[in-house]
Amino acid sequence: MVTAGIREEDNALFEAMFGSFAQEAARNGIQIPPNSVREFGGRFTEFEAKKRLVQTFPAPVKFSNPLGMLQGGIIGAYIDDTMGPLCFSTIKGPTTTIGLNVNYLRSVKCPDTVVVEARITGRGRKVLHLEAEVKDSRGKIVATATSSVLSLKGD
Repeated sequence: MVTAGIREEDNALFEAMFGSFAQEAARNGIQIPPNSVREFGGRFTEFEAKKRLVQTFPAPVKFSNPLGMLQGGIIGAYIDDTMGPLCFSTIKGPTTTIGLNVNYLRSVKCPDTVVVEARITGRGRKVLHLEAEVKDSRGKIVATATSSVLSLKGD
């Protein structure tokens, strides 16, 4: 299956994450991956089912603050756009972020590339708990995050 907006080389990982569920979601008007992942230029690079997802994003000058550093809100969006697909692939249904706490440790000079690794740390009946690390191209941690995500499956 080749999915619109997914690079050919990413298809195997995408297929492992969503499989035939992507087609079912599309029939129900759910876009996988979301527009924001496509717009930001995210690329899924590693995946462990129900455990973790790694995604690489560019840090272009167009997303820099006045000091030429990647704007913090963009980093937060990158985190959310990595946690979201991990949750969606885990529960095979829609989710919504109910809490996201980001701690910024250092800046990212644009242009650069950042890598976001999201991990599921706990799961209740309707809520998933996650953590994430964001690293720059040198492997330095630039931000960490925790999040709670609510399953909308069945609502």
